[in-house]
Amino acid sequence: MKCKKCNKEAVKNGFQKNGTQRYKCKNCKMRFQGNYVYNACKLSTNANIIGLVKEGMGISNMSRYLKMSATTVMKRIKIIASKIKAPTIYPTQETYEVDEMYSFLGSKGNQCWLMYAISREQKQVVHFEVGGRTKYNAQKVIDNLLLRQAKKIYTDKLAMYRSLIPQSIHSTRHRQTNHIERYNLNIRVNCKRLA
Repeated sequence: MKCKKCNKEAVKNGFQKNGTQRYKCKNCKMRFQGNYVYNACKLSTNANIIGLVKEGMGISNMSRYLKMSATTVMKRIKIIASKIKAPTIYPTQETYEVDEMYSFLGSKGNQCWLMYAISREQKQVVHFEVGGRTKYNAQKVIDNLLLRQAKKIYTDKLAMYRSLIPQSIHSTRHRQTNHIERYNLNIRVNCKRLA
């Protein structure tokens, strides 16, 4: 039998509780079954979930498509999300746009805010915080931009930004946050569960 992870030789290694033959890889020491009955145990499950999340499929739709419970799908998404690393900070002296986006978890009573910043030059998200629409979360985003030696930071007219960003690099002029507002719209359209 070949290992499902590294494709090297695997030998028999006892039985599962249900009597199914278990194997152990000589190379990577991984233990596995020849055939899995439950789809959550298959090695391709996480890759499938990542692809479906990118396509904007909802949790219940994913569970029907993958033939596994919605609870298992949520647990897998949380595990995958916990492995995402924040980007490394490099002083770049770029122009940034900062905004926040509202969503909810389960019901509208359980509010959740995404506060994030994008680089105008790179057109990429450089930092984000998930939680409340608080000065504490905004401070973390702004501090990250100040470490990057920001040339200019554009925001909407939310009052808390005035106290966090130095006046010399802060601007709230009309239509200066177009790029980040477009990102917000893309997220809402593509991820229907955040709508």
